Amino acid sequence: MRVQESSAHLVDEHVGAPKFKLRPDILIRHKDKAMVFDTKWKQLKGQELGSNSGASNYGIDQADMYQLYAYGKKYAAEDLFLVYPANETFQKPLPVFGFDATTRLHVVPFDLTNSLMNEVEKLATYALSFK
Repeated sequence: MRVQESSAHLVDEHVGAPKFKLRPDILIRHKDKAMVFDTKWKQLKGQELGSNSGASNYGIDQADMYQLYAYGKKYAAEDLFLVYPANETFQKPLPVFGFDATTRLHVVPFDLTNSLMNEVEKLATYALSFK
């Protein structure tokens, strides 16, 4: 496991050097698989609101989706995890987002009122269920 891994760049070569270092919060390599975790401190909505309401996509920023997609491609990770604080409307993982045939994004809650050990164990159990 690596925290703030920074071995990959968004651009592999520009004028003889790589550019735009990528720094996911946590990168876990297990056997031939990689999993990327990125944490956010924004509040999500546990239910998607209609696009007419102006608050669709659970409140996930489009830039965060692009960021995780880049992490997945550059670190060869099939399962990506966006971790947000749990709240009254966000208590369980959202339905999985399929970026493409091999890359999936999981958006999961982290309950800051529970013990750290309990929440990390819950997150690990969830993540490992996709291996």
